Amino acid sequence: MKLLVDIGNTRSKAVLSDNGKLTPVSYHLDLFEQYDIKQLTYASVRHDESAISLEAKARQVGASLTQVKTSSEAFGVKCAYKKYQTLGIDRWLAVLGAVHEFPNQNVIVVDAGTATTVDFVHSNKIHEGGWIIPGLELMTSSIAQKADKVFDDIGTDYHYGLGKATPEALKFGCLAAQLGVVRQAVEYFGLAAKLVIGGGTASLMLKPLADLNPHHDDLIVFKGLDLF
Repeated sequence: MKLLVDIGNTRSKAVLSDNGKLTPVSYHLDLFEQYDIKQLTYASVRHDESAISLEAKARQVGASLTQVKTSSEAFGVKCAYKKYQTLGIDRWLAVLGAVHEFPNQNVIVVDAGTATTVDFVHSNKIHEGGWIIPGLELMTSSIAQKADKVFDDIGTDYHYGLGKATPEALKFGCLAAQLGVVRQAVEYFGLAAKLVIGGGTASLMLKPLADLNPHHDDLIVFKGLDLF
């Protein structure tokens, strides 16, 4: 059994890979014994004890280990960044996963998490670059913290519509901004492209973007990670 781990900005996520079948599981170090893990493949956006503890556990149980980092090219996909090391590994893995899922197609990859990222890939596997904006919750909280008269409440959910109270206007507006950047991406690319959306808040985007026929895949980062 192969264990895939994504150590993100907010939390660590884990997926079991068994001959290409991916199964999300709650992340904890006991997974190694629970599922008799023989191989660990992981990526990390943080430099902290999480990766050290993970590697130590893999060595303890005798599992092989691979840390995946952004490269100038992988599986035929060429990274747009000259300083490719500065492209976030989650973005790179999402790009690789999307290209693997939709080969020979133009792809727009949206990963909606702590940050919302958008990446553009041509059908010839050339990554053109992308955008980074605050994720939905980060956008909401930053406005509420910086603007004295803008406030939020836990009873208001995100919704695509017009707010009739300040918490609604805040959350509905931030969601509209997230949707707006996706629509702008489609317009900017100017080519027929498969829109792939993943991440923790991706589900909120699907209905309002239904006319763009988005492909929802919360495992797109792990599909990229599983290639290694």
